Amino acid sequence: MARVKPRKTTAKPAPKKQPAKQPAKQPASTAKSPVETKVAKLLADYEAGQIDNAWDVLPAMMDLHEQLPRSSALRKPFDKMFGEIEDICRES
Repeated sequence: MARVKPRKTTAKPAPKKQPAKQPAKQPASTAKSPVETKVAKLLADYEAGQIDNAWDVLPAMMDLHEQLPRSSALRKPFDKMFGEIEDICRES
């Protein structure tokens, strides 16, 4: 029996594997505590233009301002909104 020589192949190297995708981070609007839930709702209402009277929400905002942790992701947008509401109240 004659020996068969293996053929030389021109196969392409296997493509490199892509790293596994990391799960998406939760958006900032995802609240963890009841205070953050209230703040997230208030921010959504404010951005949607559903706050008719700044004087109506100011007392609630003052309470939330004290309760919302400084480390919360919602702190910056809340402080911005709180400043704008205060300005509206000063002007009227």
